[in-house]
Amino acid sequence: MELDGESKKLVVINTHRGLFQYNRLPFGVSSAPAIFQQVMDKMLAGIQGVGAYLDDVIISGSSEAEHDRRLHQVLQRIADYGFHVRQEKCSWRVTSVEYLGFIFDADGLHTNPKKTAAIMTMPPPKNLSMLRSFLGMVNHYGKFLPSLADRLAPLHKLLKKDASDKHVKFEWSAECQKAFERIKADLASPLMLTHYKPELPIIVAADASNEGIGAVIAH
Repeated sequence: MELDGESKKLVVINTHRGLFQYNRLPFGVSSAPAIFQQVMDKMLAGIQGVGAYLDDVIISGSSEAEHDRRLHQVLQRIADYGFHVRQEKCSWRVTSVEYLGFIFDADGLHTNPKKTAAIMTMPPPKNLSMLRSFLGMVNHYGKFLPSLADRLAPLHKLLKKDASDKHVKFEWSAECQKAFERIKADLASPLMLTHYKPELPIIVAADASNEGIGAVIAH
């Protein structure tokens, strides 16, 4: 994405040969991903069954003909915007696709075994850094896990701070170990979320506990 003259003055890199201006938007700029995402959303607007996360574009269809029609529309838009794709980095006419840590196919949305395997092999956290890493990976798949707030409650207690703004002492209790193993067991089960189907009745379920509150729209 080319920068205009005023923007070039703000995007400067310091090198051993002096200061240089960028001619195109570098991803190192904090606002660059949001700007690029806006351009991608605008480029693909109006094309059904298509989504994009930065430079990762996903195209779906209920049949090969519908898929191919949408694919040609997307490729035409990309050409119109002056962008390019590398053929070797594309997957064409596949029945399932890995996208943003999930697997999409005709049946629905699945956890990615490659990602969940990293969680399954994690040892019990020994410090706050390891605990935050575990919680971050688990929360990525939170939509698949029932009663997650309650189950994570013993682990979240280890993140609390006292009156002096210091973290409580890190003590991995039997309760923490039980929650840790139960979450792993949930992730090891065959988890799937079905695709939305407008013709099916919709259920809204809400619940609350001492540890959290949540709601879900489901078939």
